[in-house]
Amino acid sequence: MSIITISTIVITLFTISFVLSLQVGLKQIISSVEKRIDLSVYFFPIVTDEQAESVITAIKAIAGVEEVNYITKDMALAGYKERAVDSPELLAPLEVIGDNPFGASAVIRAAGPEAYAQVIEELGKPQYRDLIEGQKKDYEDNRKFIDSFSLFAEKIRLFGLVLTVIFSVIAVLLIFNAIKVAVYTQREEIAVMKLVGASNWFVRLPFLFETVIYSLFSILVSAGLFFILLFFIQPYLTSYFGGEVDILSYFRLSAPIIYGGQFAVVSIISVLAGSIALRRYLKV
Repeated sequence: MSIITISTIVITLFTISFVLSLQVGLKQIISSVEKRIDLSVYFFPIVTDEQAESVITAIKAIAGVEEVNYITKDMALAGYKERAVDSPELLAPLEVIGDNPFGASAVIRAAGPEAYAQVIEELGKPQYRDLIEGQKKDYEDNRKFIDSFSLFAEKIRLFGLVLTVIFSVIAVLLIFNAIKVAVYTQREEIAVMKLVGASNWFVRLPFLFETVIYSLFSILVSAGLFFILLFFIQPYLTSYFGGEVDILSYFRLSAPIIYGGQFAVVSIISVLAGSIALRRYLKV
């Protein structure tokens, strides 16, 4: 009974840790994607640097705009030539044109979709119509990805909550039965303790202490198994996402809070379940 009880508590705690790790991982992935969101603005080739700078100044004044990277016409031409090093045929049109056919551009990064909407609204004003050739709204596709991930994360959280409740109820019932069995197997010792004048709390405390031992041992086993799992998974996450998704470091730094909180909650629930069982079956 003790092994089954501890095993159920371990499964419950492991489920909680696993769901939390998914939440942390998805949040880190979303944060990583948000850093790559941008809006590219392309100016007509005839637009001068002074005219482009006036547009950029207006964009920087918008609340939520974090960075504007300005690429001049010469920088655009140099970048094209660098990309065409292994493809000489791409340089032939430049020789025919004989001039720099590229226009300046700007890459804008903002804090969120609201800021991007304000940038687009600003760029749509009539005074910029003859300056801006087009926009590349990469952030819209990324935003769809982020929204889908956020919805998935919410479903994972709800699913984990349901599993946690189910296993928690099972664990409480098992603790209840474990105390019941312990009381039954030690009924003669309890009778002797009462005959020699033992108080009710003196009789109850060993059983309640047993529930705390269940909690402590379950926490240690659950944490050990989960960290072993993270040690195997983290290298794959690092190779795919780089250092931006590091669940192992998060749990390593937050372990005292996470598992200390779990121990406190599980101990309280175990003691309450044990107290109810003792009151019902011990009659003291």
